Amino acid sequence: MSKSIKQLANRFVNFVVLDFTNYTLRTKLIISFVIVGIISVATVAFLNYRFTQNALINAANQALLGAASQTAASVDTFITTNLKAVEIEAQLPPLVQFLSLPPDQQQYNSPEGIAAISVLRTLSRKDPVHISSYALLDNRGRNILDTLSHDVGTDESSQAYFQIPLQSQQPYVSSVTFGETSNSAFLYFSSPVRNSAGDIIGALRLRYSMLALQQLITRKGGLTGLDTSALLLDESRLRLADSQGSDFLYTLIAPLDQAMIAELQAAKRLPNKPVEALSTNQVDFARGLGNIATQPAFAADVHPGKASHDHLDQVAVAALRTHPWLIAFVQSPEIFQAPLQAQARASLLWAVAIASIVAVGAFSLGQFLAGPIIRLTAVARAVASGDLQVQAPIEAQDEIGQLAMAFNQMTAQLRNLFGSLEEQVQERTVELALSIEVGQRAAAIRDLDELLPTIVELIQERFHLYHTQVYFVDDLGQNLILRAGTGSVGQELVARRHSLPVGPGSIVGRVAAEAQPVVVPNTEISDIHKPSPLLPETRAELAIPLMIEGRVIGVLDMQSDRVNTFTKDNLTVFEAMATQLAISIDSAQQWTASQEAQRKAEEAVRQLTRQRWAETLTSRRNPPGYIYDLSSVKPLSEAINGQGRLQSNLSVPVVIQNEPIGQLSVKVPDEKQLSADEQALLTAVAQQLAQKAENLRLFEVTQQRATREQFARQITDKIRASRNIETALKTAAAELSKVLGVAKTVVDLKVDSIDDKDQ
Repeated sequence: MSKSIKQLANRFVNFVVLDFTNYTLRTKLIISFVIVGIISVATVAFLNYRFTQNALINAANQALLGAASQTAASVDTFITTNLKAVEIEAQLPPLVQFLSLPPDQQQYNSPEGIAAISVLRTLSRKDPVHISSYALLDNRGRNILDTLSHDVGTDESSQAYFQIPLQSQQPYVSSVTFGETSNSAFLYFSSPVRNSAGDIIGALRLRYSMLALQQLITRKGGLTGLDTSALLLDESRLRLADSQGSDFLYTLIAPLDQAMIAELQAAKRLPNKPVEALSTNQVDFARGLGNIATQPAFAADVHPGKASHDHLDQVAVAALRTHPWLIAFVQSPEIFQAPLQAQARASLLWAVAIASIVAVGAFSLGQFLAGPIIRLTAVARAVASGDLQVQAPIEAQDEIGQLAMAFNQMTAQLRNLFGSLEEQVQERTVELALSIEVGQRAAAIRDLDELLPTIVELIQERFHLYHTQVYFVDDLGQNLILRAGTGSVGQELVARRHSLPVGPGSIVGRVAAEAQPVVVPNTEISDIHKPSPLLPETRAELAIPLMIEGRVIGVLDMQSDRVNTFTKDNLTVFEAMATQLAISIDSAQQWTASQEAQRKAEEAVRQLTRQRWAETLTSRRNPPGYIYDLSSVKPLSEAINGQGRLQSNLSVPVVIQNEPIGQLSVKVPDEKQLSADEQALLTAVAQQLAQKAENLRLFEVTQQRATREQFARQITDKIRASRNIETALKTAAAELSKVLGVAKTVVDLKVDSIDDKDQ
């Protein structure tokens, strides 16, 4: 809609609305008829406008989507062609022959090396502008031949373009990798090289400048007109190519978190720029790209920094098949929506003409219709002020007369309902407050054995019930076990483990089976209530399932000695209370389980620590222990007095994983008292000593394991070097004797006969 239409509409609204309340009813009717006429015309014009606009947008989307798909196919063809080419080139005989040589013969100036580098240079000349280098990597990832000689000898084994082809045995194309400068970006194509036996002996690597794709996108940018631009985005929504120029090339559509940016820059997936220069912060554009699976065309601000306009750009996106990249074609809506301006001007003229005609007719009808409506309005105001006894006059049998009759009926119903409404609201409010109190009390108790009796007693007390009980579904889901009940009856039933089968045999069983509450307002006329001799005064019952994540874990059963205590009107309050109780029960069960799991884990760690240290101390001839007497450090065994005890009056345990493995003892003079800081120092030293002892023990275990593995490897190597069984047996016996330090080792090969096995 043009600016002139908007300005006229604003003036009309201001004229009508600002002083509308002071107009007479006749004036209001005239204005209303005019507004209705204008709205009708405006609605038709708007629908026509939107239909045309949608048609233009759909046509633009189809054109943009077709161009995006065609460009995506071109990029796919570029990638597929180079993948196929590098796969074929990797099997060229000079390259295979050079890689088949032993490593010490893979010389650059050897005949095979000269032939191989000649092939690589020939291959690089197929696109000398964009191909940065061809390289040959051995099976260890070392660059042994490269058209860029200064890269020869570099280790490229950690690169994905080396590891993935060797693992998948297929050609590979990398993500965009940035070089030393922010404007140097490359694609790596690689393929495994196989020898005549089909074994992989290395890889052929091709480094392609991203300028090739930039030129491709620039050429494709005008597929739908000179005013269209094309973008190539990678999986991180980084602009890889832009047909409109390079002002925002290699910038992100939307910002990433610091950790992700650091990770991508470390992997050279982002240019080495400051964080604030890496993103154009186009969140709506990024959100649209995230929904292209269901909505490949959308509107967003695509080119930041351009002259602002009233509308967002129209975007259509197509995904590549060979890479997780996107092609986005963008066009300003001002281009394809130009025909809408003329249509808007014509709609304005039609609206003015129809408004004039409607105003003339409205002036005549206003006076005729105003009288009955004014009188009916006066009655409505009286009712609104609280006078429910007033009656509206019925002056005719038309719609206004019917409205007056309906109004009189409404006031009569209000008189009947108003008295009971306040009472019902008050009852629901009290019940809701009580249910919240029960939920808060339940949430504060973690022990299940304390929670259930407390809550059933609280529910019975707060809601003045006859009996309240909670059943739990057993592990097999076949029976309900009573876990808590009020009064002596509840205690008796809990003591004898009262249970009910899950199913239609009882109200509680039916609730557990169907996961739906059952309300019995009056038990004397109920078909499903079964009287209990222990609870003879029950007159109403409500059973609600206790559910966690859609699973019934129990049933809350409430019984009252008053009819209609439970109805469908207050069912919602009790369901909310049951939900809170179920959550509290589940939390208590989880807390108990977590406490038990933690206890078992700590006990297992202590047992393992005790076992490992017992093994370590048992393996030593003398248990480690030392004493310092202010002059020298001596073994503990030399410093014990004749009574076999160490003279000390203060000891701190040396603890690892809550398991004591020793103690740190000091002798304090009788006249001296250690301060709190000194005792804390002694404790801290014992803790550090324990940690260091544990680290040294682990180090010793690691050294012993490494020594055993070294000896085993040496003996295995010598056995493998044997040429017959006898030599292997002799070698095994001799080496084991040396390593174990034993005087005799016997290796005896013997297979029992079939007769011996049968016996």
